[in-house]
Order: sequence, then structure tokens, then C-alpha cells
Amino acid sequence: MGKNFKEMWTDIKGEIKEISPEELSKRITNGKKTILLDVREKDEVRKEYICGAELLPRGFLEMRVEELIPDKEKPIVVYLWDIMMLPLYGAGLSSGKNRGWRS
Repeated sequence: MGKNFKEMWTDIKGEIKEISPEELSKRITNGKKTILLDVREKDEVRKEYICGAELLPRGFLEMRVEELIPDKEKPIVVYLWDIMMLPLYGAGLSSGKNRGWRS
């Protein structure tokens, strides 16, 4: 029998590392090469955004990530408005056909 939603969610959350806004700020301040990936829709980005972030709405993530971020060695910080969905976006980068990005 397959896994239920709670088991799949636990597995997905185990594949990614969550960081706080303060930790992100430290990474940027210390010069650690980090790609900021904004997976929100364009209308959400118009309201506010982080300068220097790459915009790649969720509907295009798997199709365009290789084109936008060819270097799989650089760590990626994915952010969006709906924090409950964040593990799914991070898992989309680290598993499946795109295995190898470090979200």
C-alpha cells in the first residue's frame, strides 16, 4: 500500500532545509553565494520582492529551472507567500528529473 499524505509530507520536509529570514540575511551579508528563487506569481511579486531574486512561478519551475539555474552546486533559497506549500517547491528541485539542486 502507498503512503498517506502525512507520510509523504514528512518525507518531503526531510529533503529540504528550512532557514529563517535572519539566517538568509547572514548568508547574504557574509557573501555566501546563494540563489534566491521566488516561486510566487507575478501579481504577488508586484506587491513586494527581494532585490536580486530570480522569479520563476511555480507553474514553470520544473520546466525552466535548468535554463535559469544551470549550476546545481549553488544553494538555492526558495520563497513564496504560502509557507505550507514551500516543502513541495523545494522537493521539486531536489528530486525527480531535476535531482541535484540543493534547495
